[in-house]
This record gives sequence, C-alpha cells and structure tokens, in this order.
Amino acid sequence: MKKIRRIYVAGAITPYKSEHPVFGFLGNIARGVRMSLVLLLRGYSPFCPFLDFQYWFYLREGESITEKMIKDLSMAWLDVSDAMLVLPKYRKSGGTNLEIARAKELGIPVFYSIEDMIDYEEEYNEKERRN
Repeated sequence: MKKIRRIYVAGAITPYKSEHPVFGFLGNIARGVRMSLVLLLRGYSPFCPFLDFQYWFYLREGESITEKMIKDLSMAWLDVSDAMLVLPKYRKSGGTNLEIARAKELGIPVFYSIEDMIDYEEEYNEKERRN
C-alpha cells in the first residue's frame, strides 16, 4: 500500500456503436476531464488522456501523430502513476482494458470509483499514523 498522488484517469473515449459518434465521443471526453478536475481540486495530480486530442490542433505542416505515439504517451504516464481510476462504461474499451492489465502487472492499484480510492487512502493514512 502506498500514498496516492499521481492518478491515471482511464476510460472509454470512443463511443459505443449504439451512441451518436460525436455526442458519445464528447460525452466521454467530458466525463474524463471532469473527473480529472475533481481529482485536481482534491489535491491530487491527475493524468488526463482525455485531453490528448488537443495535440492535433497544434500540428504544423508535415507533422503527424500516430495512434501508437498516443498509446505510448499514455503508458509512460501510467508506468509512473500511484493509482488508476477507471470511469464507468470502460468494459468495451480495448485501450482501457490494456491499461488496467498493465497497471495490475506493475502493482498499481486500480479503482473503479473515487470513493474506493479515498477509502484506500484513508486506510493508508491510518496505517502511517500507527507506525
């Protein structure tokens, strides 16, 4: 058990087939950014891959970004995170499931709600006070 500071926020970005492609995408982005903001306001340091799309706005002529580059960027941040917080509706997201597997492989705690993460941290703090 370790103190949580850097949190990787994970979840589906691509909408389900049953969702409108644009509205589903924007809704997923909004949920990811909102959770990252909530964590920031609580004093954590979240990594928000939901903002990666913005890199495309600043490309210059001749520059390009590949999906592999974005996935490598995300994994590099996941590798140094203290915890992962997974948003609802992630189950059909191949990328999120790979990230969860990687976190577990590295021994990074994976949480599916902010409440569970806070409970974990309170337990950690209690153990620290006793030692």
